Amino acid sequence: MVLPLAAAFKLQAGASIVSGLFGRSAAKKKAKAARAMAQYNANVIRQNAKAEADAIESNLGNLIKDQREIQALQRMSVASRGGTLEGTDLLTLINQRKEMQLDNLELLRQRDIATITGEQKAQGAIYQGQQQAAIARAEGRAALAKGVLGAASVGVNYKIAEAQNLL
Repeated sequence: MVLPLAAAFKLQAGASIVSGLFGRSAAKKKAKAARAMAQYNANVIRQNAKAEADAIESNLGNLIKDQREIQALQRMSVASRGGTLEGTDLLTLINQRKEMQLDNLELLRQRDIATITGEQKAQGAIYQGQQQAAIARAEGRAALAKGVLGAASVGVNYKIAEAQNLL
């Protein structure tokens, strides 16, 4: 069965528009998938950062416990010698406690850095996903425009063929 030329033009124009619509639909799905993947990656990054911060927090708890034991031993050492907490013993204990506090603050700083770094990486993953989604949406708009322009081109060719009495 041979199609009349007019029907072939209409079929080609319709196919062009349908192709553009399918292209746009596929691009929307690609954009949605990019956003979902970015959100998943961000959640994984956040969970890893939280796990690292929790591990540092646990180390801090162990350090504080160890420091208390050391302080108790120091006090017992001074007392066992019949000393009092003044003079050289007191200065040594003060310096030791200052160092211990600095160690505690350093672990808190590391915990905060781990949390902040994780959040920054998560935000970066989300941003990349948004960029990929924007690119996919632009590709979808381009596919639709290509389909519409293809249909318009078929229409122009139809009018030319009609004017030349080819139909």
